[in-house]
Amino acid sequence: MRDTFYKFGKHDPFEIMRRCHEKSFQIFIDIKDDDYRRTRYDISFGECLDIFRKNKMHWVFIHRNSGYPTYVNDDIHQDCFEVGGCTMNITDEMGINRDVYLFMYLHPEDGLGILNEFNLEKL
Repeated sequence: MRDTFYKFGKHDPFEIMRRCHEKSFQIFIDIKDDDYRRTRYDISFGECLDIFRKNKMHWVFIHRNSGYPTYVNDDIHQDCFEVGGCTMNITDEMGINRDVYLFMYLHPEDGLGILNEFNLEKL
């Protein structure tokens, strides 16, 4: 099978993110460092959403079912939902890109429940 991408449509992405946060089994919040690598960013989920509200965003809702494993900690998940997003082009006072990334992982039944709750459509 292939990964399936869904669009948020007219739904409030922050409400979808809050629902996914409630159901997620793993969350990553990262920031780009000086070398443009993503590293852990020690902020709360709420703080991350506040940053997202103040900036241009890119959102994703993906059913990862491609046969390629998604690694969460040391566990391998070949069938899960990956939901999140990132800011686009935040720069600090030195002109260095400091985009913030949020990714949450949900078990298939939880991801499908949210898909149905918000009636999200495939891209």
